[in-house]
Amino acid sequence: MNYLFVFLVLTLSVGECWKLNKHLNSIGGISSSLASFYHKTSEIFDELDRLHANGCTRLKPSTYTQGTYSNRFYTLEEPSTKPGHRLFLTFSLHGREYISAETALKLAQVACGKGSSSRYKEADIKSILSTTSIQFIPVVNKHGRALTENGGDCVSQRKNANRVDINRNFKDFWGEKSRIDDETYPGPEPMSEPETKFIVETVAAFKPHGFLDIHSGERGIGYPYASSKSDAAPNEEVSKRISDQVNKDVFGGQVWVGRLAAMGGSSAYDAFGTSIDYMTATMRIPYTGTWEIWEQKQPGKMAATIPLSNPQKAPVPHVLIQTEETNNNNVAVLNNSTTIENTVTSLIGTESSDLSKNECFAFFNPINKNDYEQTVSDWSDALFSLAKNVGTI
Repeated sequence: MNYLFVFLVLTLSVGECWKLNKHLNSIGGISSSLASFYHKTSEIFDELDRLHANGCTRLKPSTYTQGTYSNRFYTLEEPSTKPGHRLFLTFSLHGREYISAETALKLAQVACGKGSSSRYKEADIKSILSTTSIQFIPVVNKHGRALTENGGDCVSQRKNANRVDINRNFKDFWGEKSRIDDETYPGPEPMSEPETKFIVETVAAFKPHGFLDIHSGERGIGYPYASSKSDAAPNEEVSKRISDQVNKDVFGGQVWVGRLAAMGGSSAYDAFGTSIDYMTATMRIPYTGTWEIWEQKQPGKMAATIPLSNPQKAPVPHVLIQTEETNNNNVAVLNNSTTIENTVTSLIGTESSDLSKNECFAFFNPINKNDYEQTVSDWSDALFSLAKNVGTI
């Protein structure tokens, strides 16, 4: 998500804070309590390759290499069939959004019969994969995800090895920024990054009917444009229809659906140079979308807790609300005298660069196993629903 955050201060009990903080006692970048159900990047690829090696004929691994850059992508389809429709998925453009790649793994596990779905039986999945071929990149930003694992700072975890925000590097509606330290630095020029070229070249070869980019930090189903709340994309009718149907199929219509630039209500912002706008404007793909699959469940928007050093005088946890992308570096500071007993209603600002490694992880990812399992199960089911509906285009 974006460059500037506004913090809405909440009141939680000391017990709740201690419980959350327990999950955030880190070893490297990820706490030991999280390690039992999260997967390092190498484990994501190892498990996908293991599914294929152990006889999952629906899953086919492929390798992309261009110069010194290399990455892996996978195709899911029913063997001995010729699906007439194609869906392309990208995960983990921002490395700190760790839950994204976990959902890619869950999708493959269910398709290969090594994971369960509460909504789709084996016959359903066979039918879907006979109609729609799914190609996906489980981890686009391997560098940023590695920083999440190894304790890099929050801003760096978002960007690639060249300190570029991959999801601002696409040529359509690209917006130049001069500072490489900007969280949303779009690169020296459009399409400059190896990850961007990887996505574009792989999508062009696959010729999909649908394209989806999966993120976290919010919870919503977005369609184009990311760069404008007011302009309707040429594929809006199809993208909205399919988005509404996925929402109905999996979430009972309870998840926000709309133009991506409007996601977040009063905290919504225009994002320039994104994959979704490029796939819409240049590639002319019939369905395009960006999903945000996780936000913290405390009241308000996207909560992240500050680890406690003094439980008797603990800083109040905050909820992060995104605003428009901006170069404004003026931020307010939380009064150090604020305690957990206070109820504070004012808005104060800070940047993600002020988040500790633990706070950063907690902001973008579930920190307990139940939330983790619910998230990957619901949204992998949503991906099957999407593939089914793309099959109607």
